[in-house]
Amino acid sequence: MGGVSAAVSKTAAAPIERVKLLIQNQDEMIKAGRLSEPYKGIGDCFSRTMKDEGMMSLWRGNTANVIRYFPTQVLFFFFAAFSSI
Repeated sequence: MGGVSAAVSKTAAAPIERVKLLIQNQDEMIKAGRLSEPYKGIGDCFSRTMKDEGMMSLWRGNTANVIRYFPTQVLFFFFAAFSSI
C-alpha cells in the first residue's frame, strides 16, 4: 500500500517538479541552445513546455523517480507495521 501511494503522489507532483527543474536550469539550457529566451515564470514555463514538447513531457523522468522512491516507501511501511506490534 505504501509503495502505491508513493507512486501516486510522485506522479501527481511530477509536472510541478519538472517545471521547477526547467526553471532552475534555464541558464544552462540557453547556453546550450536548447532554450531561446528565459521563462517569464511558472505559467510561462508550463505553457511553453506543453506547446513545444507536448503535455506528456511534464512527466518526463517520472518513471525513474517512482522506481527510486517505491522500494523506500514499501520498506518504511513494512517496518513501521512491525514496530507497532
